[in-house]
Amino acid sequence: MARTLRGKAALEAIVEYFAPTNGDWGPPDALRGRTRADYANHQAISSFLAELRAKGSRRIYLESGEALPLSQARFRPIKGDPDTDDEGTIGFGSSRISIDGIRIRMSAPGVLEMADRWGDSCTFGTSADAQFEETLWETDEWDLSEPVPPLAIDQNQVEAFRFQSSEMAASLFETRGTDRAHAEAAIRAHYANVGLIGAVPPTVSWFDGPNAAIEALGRDGSGGVGMTKSLRDRAVLQFEREITARLQGRRGALHQQVWKMVSRDIGADTLGAILRLVTDRRVQQAFGYLGLIANYQHLAWYEFLRVSGVVLPDVIRSFCTMTAETWLFFPARDKVFAVERPVGSEAAGRSRVLLFANGDRLMFPER
Repeated sequence: MARTLRGKAALEAIVEYFAPTNGDWGPPDALRGRTRADYANHQAISSFLAELRAKGSRRIYLESGEALPLSQARFRPIKGDPDTDDEGTIGFGSSRISIDGIRIRMSAPGVLEMADRWGDSCTFGTSADAQFEETLWETDEWDLSEPVPPLAIDQNQVEAFRFQSSEMAASLFETRGTDRAHAEAAIRAHYANVGLIGAVPPTVSWFDGPNAAIEALGRDGSGGVGMTKSLRDRAVLQFEREITARLQGRRGALHQQVWKMVSRDIGADTLGAILRLVTDRRVQQAFGYLGLIANYQHLAWYEFLRVSGVVLPDVIRSFCTMTAETWLFFPARDKVFAVERPVGSEAAGRSRVLLFANGDRLMFPER
């Protein structure tokens, strides 16, 4: 086991550990792959220590306000397999994390944040008034293997999306028929884009109401949240990382603006209604659901980016088409349980009730 370094020796070893192997990073824009992450880690830790030196401080501060002397610095390099050996740690005092897969950033003025690949993190300030409340921990350009150009979206573009948002929101409750052929083609195209399509494309079974689809899903025993992750979360992850980096800290605020806009246009708690639907049926696999009524916020976000000039990759376009064409569905690897669009609607106090061909009713309370 490697020896744990303490105090000044630990601080010097931390900087050396993240330093370039040849003594010079070279032009930052020329960096590629893992070197970009190493560069960002080195810049962050060096800036933090430089700020401490400039202040003449011999302490670091925790978010709780507690001060720790620099002699509490701890560093132990990785030696062996980090999955099996208890080695490779960094931090101050008892606030330490693994150095394996570490990401370090100055995420707010005077604040250093570190997180490891296990999801553990710790935060340190250069002074008692370090701006912990302003920390912004999101993907930046150095998390990506190659540089990406910045993306400028102004408030005028947000405002210009209002009319389109209103039209899109109305489509959630339209009682027109489902174009099964288009929906099935869209589902299979997205399955193919995420690498889930095998020798035989998934079969799509249609149901006249959501309860019937969930009952069939329960009898079949397939599907589940893992399929939702494959078709949505993992499929869009890289694109979301790139967009977050290109927006340079503005992604969260923009996404929130777009979502508030479409939520006002919808005027009903759609997400809560679908969650109650699957919870009441007590079919575990039903928690893996997708479709227009379930993923409208994603569709609106990607449409906003598209009209703002972003070129959407194939996997995002196929996700959007699948979402727009299929009102609600429960995916499994080789089959899909899809729900036809509602055939009518009625008011129930301040709520909206959608009616399905088989007699199912789904209530959407006013937001």
